[in-house]
Amino acid sequence: MLALLASLRARRQTTLVLVTHDLARAAALADRALVLVRGRVAYASDGAPQSAVELERAYRSALDAA
Repeated sequence: MLALLASLRARRQTTLVLVTHDLARAAALADRALVLVRGRVAYASDGAPQSAVELERAYRSALDAA
């Protein structure tokens, strides 16, 4: 299903908003990522995330700060 959505996004040159708890999948698919903690933006990538580890660190850091 995600491959189909990615294909449609590329063909139609449009934005796809994907909400997921799977950080590895988000890192693999995203051109940009936001990490939300308690409904607030805790991290916004400047471009495509390098890995799920980058997103996981941002998430854990935001939890520790809260």
